[in-house]
Amino acid sequence: MRKWYSWRSRLALYEVPPGTAEQVRYAKALLRRNGAIAIDDWDGHVGAMTLLRARLRSLQRDLPTKNQLVTEIHRLCKRPGFDLGGVHCSVERAYRFMWIDPMTISCALDGRPFKPYHATPAGLAAMGHRIINEQGDPGGLARLFGDPRAGHSGIVLWSVPGPLGPVRPISVNGLHRSVVLQSLKLPVVLAEMRQWEPPYRFRVRPDGDWDAVWAFFERLDAQSAIRLSRRPIVEISVGGESFGRDIRVADAPAPWLLGDESRVRTALAAYEELKGRRVRRIGRMDADDLRFPPRRRVG
Repeated sequence: MRKWYSWRSRLALYEVPPGTAEQVRYAKALLRRNGAIAIDDWDGHVGAMTLLRARLRSLQRDLPTKNQLVTEIHRLCKRPGFDLGGVHCSVERAYRFMWIDPMTISCALDGRPFKPYHATPAGLAAMGHRIINEQGDPGGLARLFGDPRAGHSGIVLWSVPGPLGPVRPISVNGLHRSVVLQSLKLPVVLAEMRQWEPPYRFRVRPDGDWDAVWAFFERLDAQSAIRLSRRPIVEISVGGESFGRDIRVADAPAPWLLGDESRVRTALAAYEELKGRRVRRIGRMDADDLRFPPRRRVG
């Protein structure tokens, strides 16, 4: 498949030509296999644009009512999210623009369901109608997703790995428009993706339950759900004042496991709801060991 090699040679989104059936099949295959399509992959990019245009034209022919969109937006705002507070990755590998499935985006903040603050659900539904009506406007897609030529992105998110595939919490931009795009059931959206890569660290503050957290990390390490670093504990202090301890993790297939046990159970439930499937194992650990505290397990 052809690639772009020059950043300056990229076309504006509205200049991307219609794709062939082969390019559409290729884009669908990339989404199934990788969950993302880089716009540097010309055939994948064209195929993704073709999928997006087809869906927007379909919506224009069969326009959803405002009430239908408001109902769907209310449902989406109740989706769970992740509280990644205290978890840090050492490497954020930035991929400037990627096509992704919008349903992999988590719009919740700090583990709480998303409550729109720039607009009401009715206002977000009106935004959805504007997106549909502007789909033929050359500047419409640039206002929605940003301009690849300028490097500006309308949606910026993290890609955090997990056993059933990554989950993508919003990083700094795109909460409201992502909910709207999800409500329109678009096949792909364009976003800047910052991929989390190991090693990771989790900070236990001075008022935290260090003994319980450290025992939980040791149990995760013993069952290969994480791999602790050779020097896993680092004291954090400034001017003699303690700011807690960092637990350093060399690798983790699911960084949202890092934390106290009760928060991890919440994160696992949120992850499974977003993916629509249950996790069976993480490393050698049975996921039920995370769902249910040992003292409450039967048999």
